[in-house]
Amino acid sequence: MEVNITPPVPPTNSNNSTSESLASSFVERINQQEKEFEKTLADDEEYSLLVMLHDGSLIDVDVLGYQNPDMITIEGVNEGNHNIKLLLHMYNVQLILVKFKKESDALPIENKIGYLQHIKKNK
Repeated sequence: MEVNITPPVPPTNSNNSTSESLASSFVERINQQEKEFEKTLADDEEYSLLVMLHDGSLIDVDVLGYQNPDMITIEGVNEGNHNIKLLLHMYNVQLILVKFKKESDALPIENKIGYLQHIKKNK
């Protein structure tokens, strides 16, 4: 499963920022970490990218986007199965990559909600 990354938004105030400190670079580094994590999966495993909020609740990420210089946008599904969109400063983002075993009757990736739904079915 690869998280969709929204197209870049033209930088604002980028004259004062190095490219490494921009949200676009931050999202690219997350994407690289995700690809490296995916390489560690066994054939019977899959993964989800989750966001942990300050209260400990989790969001299953569908779309990770950004607006330079420092805003991250996250679209996904929360534990209550509600579609959400988060707008965060890039320094407030806590992401988790989680491995789990594929279900034999799993839906195709494009029809599957993700890890949080997987946990609910197995409780």
